[in-house]
Amino acid sequence: MFPHQTVNHLFTRYYRGTNTTETDSGTGLGMAISKQLIALHNGSIRVQSKPGEGTVIRILLPLS
Repeated sequence: MFPHQTVNHLFTRYYRGTNTTETDSGTGLGMAISKQLIALHNGSIRVQSKPGEGTVIRILLPLS
């Protein structure tokens, strides 16, 4: 689950929604690249997150 300010930046290149001082792998490109690929297929992606409840990522792609 992400705070509201994090959800607003999830699709920004090199933004990581985690603590960047931790030694996690990741560059912060995954969500930005995903959004571009989905857009190229005329689709959409949405993120809803509520602290204490969880996160929902919805991807919609057209059939044709």
